[in-house]
Amino acid sequence: MAEQPDWGKIRNEFPTLSRKIYLNSCSLGLLSNSCKEALHRFIDS
Repeated sequence: MAEQPDWGKIRNEFPTLSRKIYLNSCSLGLLSNSCKEALHRFIDS
């Protein structure tokens, strides 16, 4: 049987979810911490 994902860890990647309930399911989603960090690295290089 496949290991279950750590939903708490995944949820923590999205800071907005600590203070909001996000119900939008259109093409744009919340920005995760890892995406934000990658974007900053790209901009800084």
